[in-house]
Amino acid sequence: MPKALRSALNSARESRSIPAPSHRGLVSPFRLRSPIPDLTRRRRQDPNRNSTMRPSLMRSASQLLRRRSYSSTSGQPERKVAILGAAGGIGQPLALLMKLNPLVSSLSLYDIAGTPGVAADVSHINSPALVKGFMGEDQLGEALEGSDVVIIPAGVPRKPGMTRDDLFNINAGIVKNLSAAIAKYCPNALVNMISNPVNSTVPIAAEVFKKAGTYDEKRLFGVTTLDVVRAKTFYAEKANVPVTDVNVPVVGGHAGITILPLFSQATPATNALSDEDIKALTKRTQDGGTEVVEAKAGKGSATLSMAYAGAVFADACLKGLNGVPDIIECSFVQSTVTELPFFASKVRLGKNGVEEVLGLGDLSDFEKEGLEKLKGELKSSIEKAVPRPTSPEDAMASSASGRGGRGRLLLPVAVAVAALVGSAQASACCYPRVFSFGDSLADTGNHRFFYSNDTDPVLRLPYGETYFHRATGRFSDGRIILDFIAAAVGLPFVRPYLSGRRAEEFERGANFAVGGATALAPGFFRDRGFDVGDVVHLDMEMNWFRDMLDLLCPGGDLAGCSDMMNRSLFLVGEIGGNDYNLPLLSRAPFENVITFVPFVVAKVASTITELIGLGAKTLVVPGNLPIGCIPSYLFAFQSDENEDYEPETGCIRWLNEFARYHNKLLIEELEKLRKLHPGVTISYADYYGAAMEVFVSPEQYGIEYPLMACCGAGEPYGASPNVRCGLGAYKLCPNPEKYGSWDGLHPSEAVYRAIAMGLLRGSYTEPPIATTANSCIQLSEPSIPDHTCSRPLPELSGSSAMASSAAARGGRGLLLPPVAVAVAVLLLVLDGAAGCFPRIFSFGDSLADTGNYAFAYPNNSGEASLWPPYGETFFHHPTGRCSNGRLIVDFIADALGLPFVRPYMSGRIAEDFACGANFAVGGATALGPDFFRARGFDGFSNQVHLDMEMKWFRDLLHLLCPANLTDCSDMMNQSLFLVGEIGGNDYNIPLLSSFPFEKIRTFTPSVVAKISSAVTELIQLGAKNLVVPGNLPIGCIPRYLMVFKSDKEEDYEPQTGCLRWMNEFSQYHNKLLIKELKKLRKIHTGVTIIYADYYGAAMEIFLSPEQYGIENPLVACCGGGPYGVSPTTMCGYGEYELCDNPEKYGSWDGYHPSEAAYKVIATGLLLGPYTWPSIASTTISFLLRPPRGRGDQLAEKEAMASSCSGRGGSRLIFSAAAAAAAVVVMILVGAEPAVGCYPRVFSFGDSLTDTGNFGFYYGNSSGEPALRPPYGETFFSRPTGRFSNGRLVVDFIADTMGLPFVRPYLSGRRAADFACGANFAVGGATALGPDFFRARGFNIGDGRVHLDLEMKWFRDLLDLLCPDGRSGCSDIMNQSLFLVGEIGGNDYNLPLLSRVPIEKIRSFTPSVVAKISSTITELIELGGKTLVVPGNLPIGCVPKYLLIFKSDNKEDYEPETGCLRWMNEFSEYHNKLLLEELEKLRKLHPGVTIIYADYYGAAMEIFLSPERFGIEEPLVACCGGEGSYGVSLAATCGYGDYKVCDNPDKYGSWDGFHPSEAAYKGIAMGLLRGTYTQPSIASTTSSCPRLTELGSSVEYKLDTVKRGRPLSNTEKKRKKEKAPIVCSSWLTAEMNRTTWRTTTSTGASAGSMISRSSTTKHCIACRGHRLRVQHRDVRLIYTDYYGTTMEFVNKPHKFGINDPLVACGGGPAATTGTTPTNATTERLGYGAIRVASPARTVCTHDGEGVRGHLPRGAQWGIMDRGKYSVKIQGPSGEHAEREE
Repeated sequence: MPKALRSALNSARESRSIPAPSHRGLVSPFRLRSPIPDLTRRRRQDPNRNSTMRPSLMRSASQLLRRRSYSSTSGQPERKVAILGAAGGIGQPLALLMKLNPLVSSLSLYDIAGTPGVAADVSHINSPALVKGFMGEDQLGEALEGSDVVIIPAGVPRKPGMTRDDLFNINAGIVKNLSAAIAKYCPNALVNMISNPVNSTVPIAAEVFKKAGTYDEKRLFGVTTLDVVRAKTFYAEKANVPVTDVNVPVVGGHAGITILPLFSQATPATNALSDEDIKALTKRTQDGGTEVVEAKAGKGSATLSMAYAGAVFADACLKGLNGVPDIIECSFVQSTVTELPFFASKVRLGKNGVEEVLGLGDLSDFEKEGLEKLKGELKSSIEKAVPRPTSPEDAMASSASGRGGRGRLLLPVAVAVAALVGSAQASACCYPRVFSFGDSLADTGNHRFFYSNDTDPVLRLPYGETYFHRATGRFSDGRIILDFIAAAVGLPFVRPYLSGRRAEEFERGANFAVGGATALAPGFFRDRGFDVGDVVHLDMEMNWFRDMLDLLCPGGDLAGCSDMMNRSLFLVGEIGGNDYNLPLLSRAPFENVITFVPFVVAKVASTITELIGLGAKTLVVPGNLPIGCIPSYLFAFQSDENEDYEPETGCIRWLNEFARYHNKLLIEELEKLRKLHPGVTISYADYYGAAMEVFVSPEQYGIEYPLMACCGAGEPYGASPNVRCGLGAYKLCPNPEKYGSWDGLHPSEAVYRAIAMGLLRGSYTEPPIATTANSCIQLSEPSIPDHTCSRPLPELSGSSAMASSAAARGGRGLLLPPVAVAVAVLLLVLDGAAGCFPRIFSFGDSLADTGNYAFAYPNNSGEASLWPPYGETFFHHPTGRCSNGRLIVDFIADALGLPFVRPYMSGRIAEDFACGANFAVGGATALGPDFFRARGFDGFSNQVHLDMEMKWFRDLLHLLCPANLTDCSDMMNQSLFLVGEIGGNDYNIPLLSSFPFEKIRTFTPSVVAKISSAVTELIQLGAKNLVVPGNLPIGCIPRYLMVFKSDKEEDYEPQTGCLRWMNEFSQYHNKLLIKELKKLRKIHTGVTIIYADYYGAAMEIFLSPEQYGIENPLVACCGGGPYGVSPTTMCGYGEYELCDNPEKYGSWDGYHPSEAAYKVIATGLLLGPYTWPSIASTTISFLLRPPRGRGDQLAEKEAMASSCSGRGGSRLIFSAAAAAAAVVVMILVGAEPAVGCYPRVFSFGDSLTDTGNFGFYYGNSSGEPALRPPYGETFFSRPTGRFSNGRLVVDFIADTMGLPFVRPYLSGRRAADFACGANFAVGGATALGPDFFRARGFNIGDGRVHLDLEMKWFRDLLDLLCPDGRSGCSDIMNQSLFLVGEIGGNDYNLPLLSRVPIEKIRSFTPSVVAKISSTITELIELGGKTLVVPGNLPIGCVPKYLLIFKSDNKEDYEPETGCLRWMNEFSEYHNKLLLEELEKLRKLHPGVTIIYADYYGAAMEIFLSPERFGIEEPLVACCGGEGSYGVSLAATCGYGDYKVCDNPDKYGSWDGFHPSEAAYKGIAMGLLRGTYTQPSIASTTSSCPRLTELGSSVEYKLDTVKRGRPLSNTEKKRKKEKAPIVCSSWLTAEMNRTTWRTTTSTGASAGSMISRSSTTKHCIACRGHRLRVQHRDVRLIYTDYYGTTMEFVNKPHKFGINDPLVACGGGPAATTGTTPTNATTERLGYGAIRVASPARTVCTHDGEGVRGHLPRGAQWGIMDRGKYSVKIQGPSGEHAEREE
């Protein structure tokens, strides 16, 4: 060791005791701390000594023990019981009960977290058992040693909708690992298995014990006692016998129908139960677990009763061990009672466990039938647990796992956290961006921009070959640590700073790291006699960062960036390595180099300090890697002295000690910074410790050569001074994943990944990154996919030895922080064989080709897609994709958690295709060239076709399964196949070659037949899930629009501008394909064949491009000409033009969609509206399983075929599946909850919005029926305090935003409770306070909540959220959505129901509106930026009012609805005043979005057309009394002799006052789609995918086009009679005269400027929506000529008008003006005309329109953009007319 280093280290040890290298060669700085004391170690005491329990309680406890049949301790042997999973929901109460058991002398409580507290708590109970707690896998052995009984409740509990099969994928790994430990430490213990599904976990444990050679079938039990407990309880209740006397054997299994209670053998016997009663009892026993899960509303499962059952069975085992005779219990054991290897039945317990397995006894016929039914299910569960013979596919998967240390078993640490600690609640938003500084270990591409050296090998292959399949500027074969961290926080790879120009390019952060960068500047080294050249250094990177802040916060207002800084994650390093590497490798004296360290650390510290000064709150600071393990160092500093090397790793000892010295100083500096900045989180990232995991135990990561470079010079270390990776005669290994280093200086991707895992799990960060952001559920385990097809779950897995070795060597083990809980549960649930697809195989043409073209037709083919600008948007380089970015298959793969599908031609070995393969090739056809030649077309030569792609697939199968293709069956079953899009080129190439269209059309049946044969072959090979896309609307392709341009208007679709006849051809292809797929489904009933409606999904873009931010849907971004294309120019060829922003274009190059368009199509497919069945329904079945309802049959029959109906797309089927799938698509579309979409909602109002405050404010004992059933029965299955049978409008809004239901304010206490907002609404609340009403002679009572009180609560909440001052809440206010109402209804309802005169009540309205306005103003002053303000509902349609104010006068009712006219007019009056007030507020607060939510209009949709919403009784209450309106004065819902309907979904009202959930949903959909909000909510945020999806609903928006649905009887009658469109009799006359006309250009209907303005406007504006509902096949748009005219009557000077009410002609009374014949008109754009003349004035065509004159050269301010005419009359009477 160099003397200088030895001296420095000795000095450091004296001052701070830096540890010497351990015998394993691993030193972690975290081990400098003292070990955590074991708080559970205490002396065993006399249980009676110092007891403070009262004698009465002692007696009660003793009685309890006797009642539970626990035996006395007298003369009994000592027994040790271990509970594995003791901190969980079952484990804790089970620990309590076992502590009470006098047969237990030693109680060992184990879990991976939380057990010290549980053990300390339980140990205080004065019973004899000595309690010890053990935490972490390294203490598992001690917990188990000497155990007589081991109880295993560890595992994830069952959630709503989760079957026990789903549990298998989660709990199997836990059981395997725990069983392995039992086999090692207590092989003779009785094992009581509680972990579900018991039907599988018991066989799993048996297999583990067999493998360990310790299996004794008498000592393994599946605990089914809970089934017995339930059967006893239910039987006793039904038979009316004492439950303590009941005994009911339960046989079979422990899941669903496998549970068979034998009530025929129940004692005491009874004749009081009928056969139906027995069936019902059996069903209830089988569904007992589900009953509890649903009753707990997803917040828990049967934990307490399971703990009791587990304690009862454990007590029985202890009695048996102690020799108590005739102990008989039911249990799931190895059995010969049936042909099944495991079966639950009565067993006799003894000293050896099972002494005898008893038979079933006599069974009833019903029980015999149940026995036969359960066998198949039970057999399947058992077989799932028994290992199958290993197939090549399994070997491939296991090989992939081995390479990353991620096998298929779940690491108990991660999974048990999820199971035992509980779900973590998100209290803060995940990091929306990452900023990174450093050198080549962190550089994602800056190096190539800074140095611009094309000869640098890092810019060429083989760099980047593993993951990106191209060089990206990263110094590795694939990804680096930063990439994995970005993926873990849900962000894309961090963009190199030097690659961007605009602020929006850095919305997700930026990377300033540059390969070769140093911490210190070159001047530092020059001053010390060493020249490093003009390298980038940390000060330069900080300079760039400050420049970027200026770009992001222009005007020098860096304070405006404070919010961004606060919420971002900063990675400061790794940096400093080159400050040592460059001198060391240049043989600079080591004595000099070691003196650099304090300066390097000081520079890092000053950078951190500056970032904190700029506002940074969370910083991760990595230490140095173990440089003694770097191959180039090993080669350069080879030594003959053994002591120079660490024996465990072979690394150079003194170099590693130098790295530790650097890290020690850095840790000390960070500790100082933490003290200086207590409000900032500074995490030390122990790169050294994480990397040493690999070098100490490389086999755990599948690495065979940890100290050797894959790319370099070969033996001995793969490094030499003369050969460098990419230069010279370098050598390349066949598999980089088996090597620790990539190029001799930098780690391989495999090592980078291992380091990243250690950091993200928290093992090697202090504090853990996950603890800094509770809502980053990905943080515990990055879910970024890689080419080894790693899923989030396998990320959590690996060998237990890895964890234990980490702990032994000084790491903190793999203990996950609490936030990991939510991660593990979510990712585990989403994974598994029954869950997401582990691989994708894709076939097709250029729409699906991810790179094969470049291999099939090399780069010198001249194909433009192989050169820039292709790929510029996402990949920043060409990838062979025919787009500017990603394709549909990329988005699908990303949504499934897979890497982009690898091009088949880019792979060589089986491991390359672990995640599937893509066989699609640009230009491919379905049919072979011979087909076309036989039909006279010879345009195809060497074209790839579908048969060739299928041949490649078969070749791949032989590679994956060399022995037999049948060995691939499992792989085929689990994979997703995308067969297409294919067939487009079979038509495109002949079409563009002017081949007769009639002949081309004859190709279609053959094309479809070829696709069908490919699907059939795949099914025969074992495929189970296939997606088959249809054709895109080719009439919207810019190239076709140019080539087939037509002068005939009828050749184009008026709504889109696409070529009609070409789109009809696409629909013809799709129609034949749909029919063929239906046939295939019938033939292959066990296979899921999904039709992907590319046509319908794409038509969303062409019909509503603005919803997707697309401005030019029919124009190519790259090309030239009117449609962005021309005959002479193509993208990448010639003098082509390139748009500034491809996201605003529907097409990329004139042939292929842009990435933005591909994203929209993929979203439509993944959300389900454009796939049948939905993809989501085939994967995470329990989470995304779509409910089947009324519309499903229609959907099944018409969903796809409707694309042929003429409107251009399939029906938008919005279901729960789409709702759940939106979570997946949030990732797909790159939407971050913290950016764009509202992260929280705050709501105010009354019972229409109250989600539970009423119960807290007035108390559950208030007698309010909303707090009791049947309220809440539909959705929540329990009362929630909502005044409905289910959800409210606010619930649907929150759900659409991706938020949980808004929490009632009065239910929370802590700031964390309101992370997603709060609801202040209370049932019965008013806008005005009680004093207002008292002053007007009406008393509403003092206890009633009002708007001022709700606002007071809100201010109190702000004080809780921002204790340092409300100014700190500005970010919360800015980003939140506020719902101010509905409020004010009770200000009218209470007086109305008390018979206060309506005239008096009407006078309240201005005050109510003023109160709402003042509330909005206060919210704005507090920082609110987006507020939704609902109007009043049509109260004349409320059943209670219809009853109370019933009238015999027909004129009192609206004929269209049956609602009370005068009451609805009162609601309209309120809404009118509210609208006017909101308009004033908008002008006062221009920077705030105030949205009016038209509850009235949205609700009227229901009352006018209830059948559209599945509602049959819109004016009738579901829950109430007798009467035509479902209400009565004697009974109300929940009171008296009330009645409840069978199906609330068919009723418009729930209880006579409040809408049903179905009505609330209809209203919410109207608001969320934008139809009844102004402006739309969707327009305020671009990153809420579900909101965008609703707002862009083709079905809802296109009332202009004929729908593919049956007409209602009313519509049929109206169509038959050809009745005119009417609103009222007088309006009909106006319409017939001049009011309405239809224009072909816009489809708009414009009203004439008539003087009866107020009445006309009321009829058209307020009732216009009724006309649209009644005439859905007519496009009816109201154009407000009155309002636009009044614009320049009220503000004439704005439009250059001097006298708005004076005609310009011969005098004051003139009606016509004149102008010379040489007058001219000029089009100015936007509907404006300039009329110029040398004469004195020019005039409008008459005096009836705008009465005014325009001075010479004035501009006429027309407000409408439709067609209009300008007429100019000359002196001789002639007219010059120009239409614009």
